[in-house]
Amino acid sequence: MAQVTQIESIYNTLEDSQWWPRDRLVELQRVELARLVRHAKATSAFYKTRLDVLFRPNGTIDWDRWSDVPIMTRAQLSTERASIESQRPIQAHGPFGLVKTSGSTGDPVEFLVTRMMNDLSVASLWRGQKWAKMDWSGAMIHMGVETPQWKTGDVMGPWGPYWLKEAARGRRIFATYSTVPKERIALIQKYNARFASFTSGMALFFLDYLRTTNTQARLKAVQFVGGTANEYIRNDFKNLLNAEVFELYSSKEGGSMSHPCPLGHGWHQNAESVLMEVVDAQGKPVAPGQTGRVVVTPFGNTAAPLIRYDQGDTAVAGPIEICPCGRTLPRIAAFSGRVVHDFRKPNGEVVANLSADARRELGAGTWQVARVGEHSFEVRYKKRDWGVAPDLDAFRKSFAECFYPQAALKIIEVDDFPLGPTGKHMEKVDEWDPASQRGA
Repeated sequence: MAQVTQIESIYNTLEDSQWWPRDRLVELQRVELARLVRHAKATSAFYKTRLDVLFRPNGTIDWDRWSDVPIMTRAQLSTERASIESQRPIQAHGPFGLVKTSGSTGDPVEFLVTRMMNDLSVASLWRGQKWAKMDWSGAMIHMGVETPQWKTGDVMGPWGPYWLKEAARGRRIFATYSTVPKERIALIQKYNARFASFTSGMALFFLDYLRTTNTQARLKAVQFVGGTANEYIRNDFKNLLNAEVFELYSSKEGGSMSHPCPLGHGWHQNAESVLMEVVDAQGKPVAPGQTGRVVVTPFGNTAAPLIRYDQGDTAVAGPIEICPCGRTLPRIAAFSGRVVHDFRKPNGEVVANLSADARRELGAGTWQVARVGEHSFEVRYKKRDWGVAPDLDAFRKSFAECFYPQAALKIIEVDDFPLGPTGKHMEKVDEWDPASQRGA
């Protein structure tokens, strides 16, 4: 009999653990957290005293004090990486690799990750793909950075659990973030691909190309990475490609952390591999239905432990009750967005997103809202024909109702938007430097 690999063992466990009683899941998390916390305290200078609040005089862990552990910021990961990394990484969790984030929530950061964390993340992704009924036997158009090892159009092998008969027939076709829409369509047609991965920026460029060239293409589903798909993108994928959108909540720091419930009841956390918290400004859990910051602790990264790491995102805490789908995994009701991309009214309230109707009033396809002064904003947009004449007066009214009376608006039509190195497009950016505005 063939030896079961680590990732196969993890995947098989995840297939069972999603149905475990809730108290068994909590116990699993505490076992994993205890291992991580003790390892970090003993081998990382950053955590030597930082975790003291958790420990009783007899050395046992007081879980009631968990929310008293200080939250780690992105800035700390950037500036204190050397002290965060374990001086005695667990060799069985290797090999270890260096990863770099895209910087969509600030400056990019580099840190070590383990093979264990990667396996936990990939196995969790496979479980989410199974919930979404993605067929691993078909072809998936890849999305990644350029590498000497592969060129666009190369067949990389299976993209699902390779030991399963149907997944072994699947093919992942290499493409990069910068592969142009025309070439991506050619790959879809050549390999009869039913699935493809997209970031928000790539999706917008791809959909614009289909619409403006009347190019015909079909996919069964797209895997959406690097943010949630708004109504505009979701509708276009359905109307232009007859494709559903499969979202995942993931990051290089936390791995694959959450996937949509297959019956539509919010998002299930991958509680077996990461502790996810939605917290208030004091770092305490918010009540179900309330919005807070996403703080995560991935269990598998013992090379650079991230304990209560602030993801830079906001989310709505899910209900405590067991999901109607029967899975006992804790839930997130919705992911709200990036903290650094939120605009606030003078009274401190978060400005809501402009509606789909506002996009039609402007005659906009891809757009970006930029704060350029204390109360000055630009809406930059790429023109789209919605079948009705644009109504700028109506758009200005929608903007004023969404923002606040002091908010000044400038509307700018653009030919296109530049994409970041990982194919992302930010619909909200803050370009105002308060210091420069005051002559500092």
